[in-house]
Amino acid sequence: PNVLPSQSQETGEPQTQAPTPAQTPAATPTPTVEPFTIDDFLGYDQQYISFTQSSPEQVLEETYLEYNDSDTSTGKKRLQRRSINSEGGSVVEVLVADDTSLQRTYQTSAGYTLNMLDRKENPKVLRQMPITVGQSWDIPSGKSVITSTSMTLDVPLGYVDTIEVTSTLDNGEKHLTYFSKGLGLIAEYHYDQSGALLFSRKATATEQTKAFMQKIRFFY
Repeated sequence: PNVLPSQSQETGEPQTQAPTPAQTPAATPTPTVEPFTIDDFLGYDQQYISFTQSSPEQVLEETYLEYNDSDTSTGKKRLQRRSINSEGGSVVEVLVADDTSLQRTYQTSAGYTLNMLDRKENPKVLRQMPITVGQSWDIPSGKSVITSTSMTLDVPLGYVDTIEVTSTLDNGEKHLTYFSKGLGLIAEYHYDQSGALLFSRKATATEQTKAFMQKIRFFY
């Protein structure tokens, strides 16, 4: 049978039904972006990183984790690293991180392996919270500023996501340093007043099980 549209009782005209409104699609939730922390770029558990240096000769540098500790009540973390280059140089540095900043609290040329976590001399702020573009702080003879939090860097280790810190010294030199989440320092470049490269340092390899071995000879 034919089905006729219903008619209006007042006009006799066929009634048309109002279209059903389309449902508004649910908004896609914005992903939550977790803020960076100082710990992200400390490299607290990273046992070994090797670098190539150019200043201007090519030099191999190996960096080992010697000591680390943490205070659960304050959130403070400390670590001590030793860097040894192929020319025989050896440098030990102590890094201390808390909720506000990462500082190098001690640095020295040392032969023997000693725990120096409690030593403090001429501390220097390496990064300061919050880790956002534009965050700046004073350093000896200059100023540092975070200039990127999403820089992909091509180094011998591979393509690494980093944050970039630009330090401008009072004498006009500029230092660029790059830190990777979970690893710490990955690369740095120093330029003179004219923009010529003075020094570079780039990560080549990392290992989690390689420890520093030291031979000491005693004479009686």
